[in-house]
Amino acid sequence: MTTDSSTRVPGLDFVAIDFETANPNHASVCQIGIARIRDGIVTHKATGFFLPSEGDREFGYWNKKVHGLSFAMGENALGWESTLPRLIKFAGDLPPGGPQRGC
Repeated sequence: MTTDSSTRVPGLDFVAIDFETANPNHASVCQIGIARIRDGIVTHKATGFFLPSEGDREFGYWNKKVHGLSFAMGENALGWESTLPRLIKFAGDLPPGGPQRGC
């Protein structure tokens, strides 16, 4: 990644995480976006699909409409239990950050 040194913010180090859900239930995570930020600059980023847990696999009308996601997109994806260790490894020793919606 090319960066402009004037945009650096020394010490601004964290991992940004954004989850998308299949329906209004927070347990229905079906997609994640994650980025590693060092000195205010995005250094690595990734996105991936999850297979929502049993009982949370119904995609709500508004969730499909807003995010354009469907069950078929993550049907063969790993579940949360298999993905969590990979997310922890990606984050390393950085603190997490992300949008909050009254969680």
